[in-house]
Amino acid sequence: MIAGTTSLMIAALAASAPAAADPAGLDKTCPVEWRNTPFQQALEELTSPLGLPVLLDESVTPEGSRIPVRMFARHLTRRQALRWLARWAGFEAVFVDDGALIARPDRLPRIWREELQLGATSQPAANETWIALRDRSADIEWVDAPLSLIARDVSARFEVDLLIHPEILKTEGLINLGEGGGTLGRVCDAVAGQLGAAIDWVDGALWLHPRITSPATRPATRTAPAPPPTTPAAILNALSTERIVVAAPPPDWATFVRKLTTGLPVDARIQVEGGTGQPDFVAQGTAHEILEAAKLMRRLDYRLEPTGKGNVPLLLIKVR
Repeated sequence: MIAGTTSLMIAALAASAPAAADPAGLDKTCPVEWRNTPFQQALEELTSPLGLPVLLDESVTPEGSRIPVRMFARHLTRRQALRWLARWAGFEAVFVDDGALIARPDRLPRIWREELQLGATSQPAANETWIALRDRSADIEWVDAPLSLIARDVSARFEVDLLIHPEILKTEGLINLGEGGGTLGRVCDAVAGQLGAAIDWVDGALWLHPRITSPATRPATRTAPAPPPTTPAAILNALSTERIVVAAPPPDWATFVRKLTTGLPVDARIQVEGGTGQPDFVAQGTAHEILEAAKLMRRLDYRLEPTGKGNVPLLLIKVR
């Protein structure tokens, strides 16, 4: 089932993306092949067999739902395929309680985001996984081979998927390589080299993507001091530096707010709507991150006003 913007269907906030429903189904191999398939259609094809509830954040616009996806993989699990589908379209998928949430990365709390460490080389970093894969060998004969064929051949001959960034696919590059017993490492060098791209190992697959280059080093210059933060998010970021752990559901909302704001120079006030239940979640992160996560889950709203009691910012929290 595909639902609209995030709702109370998610019953708990978690420190990091917890396991989704039916892990047996999510963690089984799930071959996928999408040829300019709209994102929404691909998402339904992937999640419907498990009956997995999927919540679409408002950042997944109608235009975003129609993004055509081109992806071929034979060795990913359904969980990995869902994350890759979202990533390919510029979103991120996180598993929360018994469902999945799809949103633009900047809409997710930092504790849920997956920070990819991408580089500028033609092979992944020499970690344990890549060391075990790079010497696999096969006979290769590619003459002006399109990237769609390269992805299929790598998957079939080396038993590992090569996923291709949409910006690389736009170039419609052709690959030439002829080697008997060529290793997977050699294939990565040739493909990335001929395309001026890079390859990393990400989430169970080789990821062919544009090279990440470091900005040119410039001489140090004297800069003016940064202006003080003025928006609520900026002020909370400035105030919130310590990580907070809510290891068990608080007994009431007042205790929850005290847990978040103890030691912060804010005047915190809370309004609880009639009929609202007690907190039923755990969380960890800065006060700002936890508040943003709760807001995203539609558990509360908050705002920060310039001056409260004692000439400190006034943090107003309204529990739904």
